[in-house]
Amino acid sequence: MIKLEVSGNTSKKEQLKWTEIMDNAFIQAMITQQDKGNRINGTFTTQAYANMIEELTTKLPRDIIKMEITKNHLRNRLKTLKIRFSQWYDMFRGTSLSGFSWNPDTQLIEAEDEVWNKLIESKPEAASLKTKKVSNYNELLALFARDRASGIHAETAKEMNARLNNNDTINIETITDVDDLLATNEITLENEYNIEDDIQVLGEEIYKELAPMGLESHEIPKALNYLATNQAKARTLFSCPPEIRMDVLKDMMGADK
Repeated sequence: MIKLEVSGNTSKKEQLKWTEIMDNAFIQAMITQQDKGNRINGTFTTQAYANMIEELTTKLPRDIIKMEITKNHLRNRLKTLKIRFSQWYDMFRGTSLSGFSWNPDTQLIEAEDEVWNKLIESKPEAASLKTKKVSNYNELLALFARDRASGIHAETAKEMNARLNNNDTINIETITDVDDLLATNEITLENEYNIEDDIQVLGEEIYKELAPMGLESHEIPKALNYLATNQAKARTLFSCPPEIRMDVLKDMMGADK
């Protein structure tokens, strides 16, 4: 059983309790802003957040929103939604894992029993997802699939589990348990830390992205070390189209000499 210990400072922090209705509205608002071009390199602009706050405040009844929505509320909820979505995406490769598809009527990832059994045999943790609903799956794919596929702004369920177990205020056993607590608002990840500050592009991920760029073998270690110690620049570089990454990397490293 998970034990949740809330520190004095955390309990006093003003919290916004998110409901399914609020999540649905927020996801649609993000899709709208993304379609309007107000999301650049995976990051929503300041204007996008202002637009989303106005839209949510206008559309959602006051008995649902019990406090003023701020940019930080939206940023933190976005990170939480992305982390929750990651376990689904990583398990089913979005919806590309053979035999599986998302049913908008049941809100379940569905497949024939034999297909499910084969997946569960190789990945026992998949059993908990067989009967667990996930709403707005196609919209979440549109918002987060590119980040998951590229490894940028991405955190696997295993990485999240390990990091939370190192947090003094939360003791967890499985990523599924965390998802259940998030869904019932028993915990909110945004209350414990600023997730954006924890997003790291790991050395192995950096190497995989550098390898096809055409660097000389002796140049790769230097570039890897540079990007690992300049995380913001690593995220910027790998969100660029592959054909211009070499030039961008040279500009970055040349400017810092």
